[in-house]
Amino acid sequence: MPNEILERFMEALRKELEEKDLQRQDEALSKGVLRIIDENRKLQEREETKLGKEALKREEEILEEAVKALKAIRTEKIFYMALEGVESGNLLGEEKELYKSLTDFFKRVEEHKKVEKRLIMVLAKIPAFVGVDGVEYGPFEPGDIALIHEEDFQTLKREGLVKEVEEPIEGGEGD
Repeated sequence: MPNEILERFMEALRKELEEKDLQRQDEALSKGVLRIIDENRKLQEREETKLGKEALKREEEILEEAVKALKAIRTEKIFYMALEGVESGNLLGEEKELYKSLTDFFKRVEEHKKVEKRLIMVLAKIPAFVGVDGVEYGPFEPGDIALIHEEDFQTLKREGLVKEVEEPIEGGEGD
């Protein structure tokens, strides 16, 4: 039985390494390998010879590394699936939670990237300030051109301190 489980596990690891897409995985298979590792630890405790203990310990280490490798490969694939917004029916229980957390995170990052900024011309002196996005702007003098967060633009516009630059700025060097 343990040999069959290990053979299936190594085949799953090989397929996961070779294939681009996340492979269908039997959740019981990983649990079976973890049971074998646990049984190995119990055998180590009962083993009387130093050589036998060392051999069992090395076997345990190899199995643990194989489990970690499979998990790392699958996690990397899940990361890229979430980044690209691709779904898969081959996610295991805790992998589904990871995928959801990652997709939620990437959506928040995208929303943050979509924040509007405005190109402005300064109409009056403005001391340095920290914008709503946590970025320090200024100080500005009349005639300065800057790119600022939309909310800051609206506030400064209401106060008559800035106006939006709508047309490309001409007359710079080389024009």
